[in-house]
Amino acid sequence: MKSHRVSFVRFITVVMVLSMMAVTLSSSPCRSTVQRPLMRFPDIGDGRIAFVYGDDIWTVPEDGGVASRLTINDGAERYPKFSPDGTLIAFTGEYDGNADVYVMNVYGGDIRRVTFHPGQDVVVGWHPTENRIIFRSNRKSFSRFYRLFMISPGGTHPEELIMHEAVQGSFSPDGKKIAYNRVPRE
Repeated sequence: MKSHRVSFVRFITVVMVLSMMAVTLSSSPCRSTVQRPLMRFPDIGDGRIAFVYGDDIWTVPEDGGVASRLTINDGAERYPKFSPDGTLIAFTGEYDGNADVYVMNVYGGDIRRVTFHPGQDVVVGWHPTENRIIFRSNRKSFSRFYRLFMISPGGTHPEELIMHEAVQGSFSPDGKKIAYNRVPRE
């Protein structure tokens, strides 16, 4: 019960900080209409909030402050997720027309490509105890559905999880159980 309460409090903190940043970034004395920036895909870890703005990844202290831009690439970055130890951020990068899993340190350096597949590989999260990235892909589907996979930050030891169809998933804190959502069929 305590972990649910802490998660809820952290979620509210993320929403409040991003809301304050939206107001700060959108206020301009020269404009008569207010334009609010769209900050998407927030994640919180180790006292920082990662989010996407303008298809780049940014971080800001969870207590508020100045946001730092971590990525400046021609492609789009999405779904930043902090590693359980807070030293890495996994994200989905769309470069050269394909989405793959990438990882970088929390300061935006040492960006490495983790997956090399023509299918769409999209970051979902991290395993809480194994330091492995969870991602969804349709790489092994005979139709248009996704499955969950795990891979090390170095790109080794890919593992397909046992769920037949899954688009999102989250492991319990001990890493022994997973809650997941199936992809609805069209």
